[in-house]
Amino acid sequence: FMIIVVAEGAMSKEDRKLSKKEYKERLSQYMYPSVSYKLAAEIEELTGREVRVTVPGHTQRGGAPDAYDRVFASRLGSEAGKLICDRKYGYMVAYKNREIIKIPLKEVAGKLKLVQPDASIIEQARMLGISFGDEQE
Repeated sequence: FMIIVVAEGAMSKEDRKLSKKEYKERLSQYMYPSVSYKLAAEIEELTGREVRVTVPGHTQRGGAPDAYDRVFASRLGSEAGKLICDRKYGYMVAYKNREIIKIPLKEVAGKLKLVQPDASIIEQARMLGISFGDEQE
């Protein structure tokens, strides 16, 4: 499989010249909600393989992506693209100590990262109504 990261929000020079109202009208006429979906459809048509689009903001926080999400996705995508250009395969990109780093897949693939049941992240998730399938409320 392959992962392609697309930073959303880029505008063409033509679109940038439009007023907000004109730009919204143009967007409403597009067949796809964003460039990611258009790219996914084109890749699917060319390869005959299923393509899935995931918006980082939706999986991370359940909301629309904000400026932080867009910059974060751009940084991850840039580093992933650099690895491909450098023909360095078998790595994943990660965020550690405010830096984007590469990690060999052999160090992370097939390994579980466990969270202690009394960890604050679990308590906070429960406060938000997330269920872990146990009896606690």
